[in-house]
Amino acid sequence: MGFRADGTSWAIATPHTAATAAGAEAFERGGTAMDAALHAAVTLAVAYPHMCGVGGDLFALVQRSDGEVLAINSSGRSPAAADPSALDGLAEMPIRGPVPITVPGAAAGWRALHETGAVLPWAGAFTTAVGLAADGVAVSRSLHGELEEDAELFGADPGLAAIYFRDTAPAAVGAVVRQPALARTLGAIADRGPDALYGGEVGDAYVAGLRAAGSPIAVDDLAAHRATLLAAMRSPFRDLT
Repeated sequence: MGFRADGTSWAIATPHTAATAAGAEAFERGGTAMDAALHAAVTLAVAYPHMCGVGGDLFALVQRSDGEVLAINSSGRSPAAADPSALDGLAEMPIRGPVPITVPGAAAGWRALHETGAVLPWAGAFTTAVGLAADGVAVSRSLHGELEEDAELFGADPGLAAIYFRDTAPAAVGAVVRQPALARTLGAIADRGPDALYGGEVGDAYVAGLRAAGSPIAVDDLAAHRATLLAAMRSPFRDLT
């Protein structure tokens, strides 16, 4: 179920009320659709982390006022030291473990969104998200379902379990969870931009944690990441494009 808000000249819908509210506030403060999208996306990284997290990627279609449609692709590459032979004999790409982990593109994608047409200050897009991470946000029905579906696996991870589990069970829908480490991460990106992840202390900690888990990812992999802006692919369908 999505949540929608609208005004006299704008509308926004997201899968979480907190993100919708953050985007609506951006509009009310004189922001553009890019500001609203950015505020909402960063907030979803806290309130809806299973679908829109800092460690994920970002794709967006942006229509300019002249009708031009741009595609933002901020999907990360595999580590330069990745060994293709790790996939030998597999019928499909594994979805767990260190092998499928790529460079996170979300932060660079957020910057691309901001540079493409936002008018409000960069750091302001993080205010709601940092507050929710530090002070707490209610577990959504969707997040609870994801945790419950793989409760044994997620519960065995000390980091996830400390935030999202109560004893040995996933936190109930509506339970308030606090994420102080995520608040610090988002605060660093707000203060220093994506470089906090792609070459700063956040990236150093990210790489150290993943390398300890068996990933070959390196800080140089993060530093090499760039979001790309391309002309969107288009195709006619009846009277639509």
